[in-house]
Amino acid sequence: EEVRARALAADLNKYALENAQNLLTDLLTLGKLLGDNTTLVRYEDIIFDKPALAKMICDAIGIDVDATALAEIAARNDIRPEKEDQKAHIRNVSPGDHKNKLTPETIEQMNEALKPVFDLYYPDQRP
Repeated sequence: EEVRARALAADLNKYALENAQNLLTDLLTLGKLLGDNTTLVRYEDIIFDKPALAKMICDAIGIDVDATALAEIAARNDIRPEKEDQKAHIRNVSPGDHKNKLTPETIEQMNEALKPVFDLYYPDQRP
């Protein structure tokens, strides 16, 4: 609760930059733990294409689910609030929302600090 209280009280840009090193360490450690059987999924794909996500999950774990059932599962879980509600569990799911909350300078510094993560997970893409 103390960590959450500090985070809520902090300036968002300052908080992001102060925690970049911890995030970098955690994501690089995760990268070392992931095996060849890991399926990497981009956040945008999770948000915008639930049917493809559901099929990919089934394919990855080797189960066959009827296309109609997959579509129903995807539709039930396609939750995208019309506007941000900071008190809701699902507040805002829009990819790129960080551009509305962080300064361009902070984004540039975060991109530079997390470059090893981008290189590891998305070697053919840059933020």
